[in-house]
Amino acid sequence: MAFFTWITFSLIMAGGIVLFLCLVATAWLGMAIMKGKTGIPLAWHVNLARLTIFLACIHGFFGMAMVFGW
Repeated sequence: MAFFTWITFSLIMAGGIVLFLCLVATAWLGMAIMKGKTGIPLAWHVNLARLTIFLACIHGFFGMAMVFGW
């Protein structure tokens, strides 16, 4: 039983790290586009924000599943 909890915990942590990196990348890309430091179109920033929101929902679902034992 502890093995599964450890695996679930490490997957939740890895998901949180990936989510944080996506959030930082989205913020950096938005600032770079607004300052004109990159030639990347605004659509990339919007799509990266959508990906971040999607990953946040999945991460939250897995976190609640772990806490509530679903």
